[in-house]
Amino acid sequence: MGIPVYLDTFKNAELLVDRELFDLAILGFWHIAEPIVPIIRRVSPATRIIVDSGDIHLLRHARRIFRSRSQEGRAGQLDSDYAAAMIRELNTYAGADAVLAVSQKEADLIADMTADATFTFAVPDCEDLPPSKISLNKRRGMVFVGNFEHPPNLEALHYFCERILPRVPESIRKEHPAVIIGNDLKPSFAQFAEKIAHVRVIGWVPSVIPYIERARLAVVPLLHGAGTNRKLLQALAIGTPAVSTSVGTEGLSLRNEENVLIADDPDSFAQGIARLASDRQLWKRLKKNGRAHLAAQQGRKAVGQHFLKTVELVLAREQKKSAFSYSGDDAQEAKALKDYQNLVERIKQLAGRELPANSQIAVVSKGDHQLLRLNKRPGWHFPQNREGIYAGYHPANSAEAINQLQMVEKKGADWLLFPKTAFWWFEHYAEFRQHLDANYSVAIRDAETCVLYALSRAAAEFTATHLKQRPQPETKELPPSESAASEEPASSKRAKIEFSARSAVVDLSAISVIIPTLNRASLLESSLQSLTRQSLEADKFEVVVIDDGSTDHTDEVAKSFSSHFTLKYVRTLHGGIAAAKNLGVHVSRHPIVFFFDDDDIADRHLLREHLRSHQEYSGETIAILGYTAWAKSLRVTELMHFITGVGHYLFSYKDLEMGQPLDFTYFWGGRTSCKRSFLEKHGFFEEQFHFGSEDIELSYRLSRHGLGVILNRCAVQYMNRGVTYDEFCRRCERQGRSQFQFSQLYSNPTVQNWCGVTGAQERWQEHEPLLAEKVAMVHEMEALLKARMGVEERAALIKELHKLYWWTFDTFKLKGIVEKMNSASQEEEHALASAGI
Repeated sequence: MGIPVYLDTFKNAELLVDRELFDLAILGFWHIAEPIVPIIRRVSPATRIIVDSGDIHLLRHARRIFRSRSQEGRAGQLDSDYAAAMIRELNTYAGADAVLAVSQKEADLIADMTADATFTFAVPDCEDLPPSKISLNKRRGMVFVGNFEHPPNLEALHYFCERILPRVPESIRKEHPAVIIGNDLKPSFAQFAEKIAHVRVIGWVPSVIPYIERARLAVVPLLHGAGTNRKLLQALAIGTPAVSTSVGTEGLSLRNEENVLIADDPDSFAQGIARLASDRQLWKRLKKNGRAHLAAQQGRKAVGQHFLKTVELVLAREQKKSAFSYSGDDAQEAKALKDYQNLVERIKQLAGRELPANSQIAVVSKGDHQLLRLNKRPGWHFPQNREGIYAGYHPANSAEAINQLQMVEKKGADWLLFPKTAFWWFEHYAEFRQHLDANYSVAIRDAETCVLYALSRAAAEFTATHLKQRPQPETKELPPSESAASEEPASSKRAKIEFSARSAVVDLSAISVIIPTLNRASLLESSLQSLTRQSLEADKFEVVVIDDGSTDHTDEVAKSFSSHFTLKYVRTLHGGIAAAKNLGVHVSRHPIVFFFDDDDIADRHLLREHLRSHQEYSGETIAILGYTAWAKSLRVTELMHFITGVGHYLFSYKDLEMGQPLDFTYFWGGRTSCKRSFLEKHGFFEEQFHFGSEDIELSYRLSRHGLGVILNRCAVQYMNRGVTYDEFCRRCERQGRSQFQFSQLYSNPTVQNWCGVTGAQERWQEHEPLLAEKVAMVHEMEALLKARMGVEERAALIKELHKLYWWTFDTFKLKGIVEKMNSASQEEEHALASAGI
């Protein structure tokens, strides 16, 4: 189905996630998920995470401990090792976007312990096996199936052999001997079991199905465990009646005497075996009813629909994010955590000091329960679902926010509180704020803590008589950037750039998408089609297509989308990418401008995420860099993997963290947005650049005025065009020409170092004689990659191929630099000669 499956990859999880971009990661078992979840949250925060619990380990382990100690005559007692494992398991579940449990009982248990019923889903185990064609008269024996690496199965086998079988009449055991099937059965126990009359130990088999379908009955004598029992499901699916314990049938809604026989002591279990071996009517009834029940509850169709609905719900929600952005600096992270804790404490003190003790407060909490402990009455999450639990996502628009407000007001909320971290609501949901201001009084407005609205009549009267109105939070201008004081900014990848959370920029409610294009009608069509599916409301964005002199049917493609969103199509004479981008800015109208490539397709939340980031980092000088990956429809070749994940020639995000401040060299064309006002004050693209470097040259100039770039990995787009080796060589050559142009504009060492012009002539003379031979070697190695070979041989070939990629791409850049350098010298000589100098 095109869905990759990885076994035990947590050792290389960061490399895996950084190489691929996943919409959804399903992680089997909490102990496998535990080390992977934080990596995904850091490297690919747009990915939704589902943890498949399999069974609730903390429940199974607690039962095992209590049972074993009870058998030893001791009082059951959990220890610190159990507590540590339980904490880790629950924290892993709580960090996921959803948890799958095999029964409603276990889903409810996780929901109760994590205080969140919105992210647990009961998705049953599925078995859809054909019924046995072997008649009752030809069936013999009782079958015990188990993976004996799993302690409950080994315990059940001891119980069966030592306490149940001796109670089964020998005549029945002789006619229906016990068959033991399963892996990792210790030789000592196998030898013991084989000494028991009418017991046959098989051990591991390729498939258990032939054994189950030939058996008269299956035995599942589990004494402890959790989840649901798959071996029982398989027996019922095949049509082999079973005797089990209550633990073995847990979570399956099976009824004793109707679908299965249930026995919880050795005598009853042995009697059940004897009845199924001799009572033909009972056997036929359980066979029919057991299989029918299984098909309705655990059949492929029923479970498939349930599972896909769960996935649909998870993908439709806003994904969970880490509480604080990763900066790569532990001290900064610790400071962010401390600042947030201080904010919560200030809110608590303010509420305790200013509000009546029994007030009902609704809090824009983002699910944080700390913010609900403000006075004697627990607060309410806002927004919330019908059960009063945090909804798990922000309202889609102002209308939905107003509906949420009316719901909590009707339920009896006295106050609505916005912590400082939620002030972005006032800009993002402009109509909602207008509704609040028109219908409710502001009780508290503290720029460093919160804004509080009085919802009920009692709260409004309390506000009028007891609360002093606080001043509006002051808007703070950005402090002067350190880079503005000197000629050049620092070029470190992890530049320590400080960004203000607020600035003089007020209107950040809409975004203009600027797409320069030239003779790429089919790619442009896919690009525009992706923008029709945006989660951002259509009135919050416009699309500006600048046709840079196309000769294909670009105009027809662009105009065909005019009914889907606000579209501006402008055709101009060919002037290059910089001129096209400038024209796009001039004809656009929104406060945020987003430069988008015509060969990219947008994730449905792309524009919403860019706007959200600008509202969070509303300083005029702040630009937002989005995340780009290869489109899922493309076959990612070794070359394409190299230029992004190894050589870092295109949209490479290795070592870049969500929310990380970056310098001007990360103002990447086609995936960056910025404030229009900043461009209008300090300049646009240099139009001498027809391909490449136009973005970095502009950002270098803007860095003198404080430009900073913030990475949002949730703002996702996909490059929809594959790249071949020869194409990329030509691209590198064109990039070299533009780097030379850039180098001629500024003498500063930072620019010169980035452009790589110094010594280019000498290096080109050294490399030129070898270039044709190296290119031919690349073609030969790429052809060899298509042949079948061993893992080590393939790894060695790829290692050598990567070396050649690096060498040839850098050499083609040198070629472009030197050719542009020589042509510039010739033009200068010609100009001097024409002037008679």
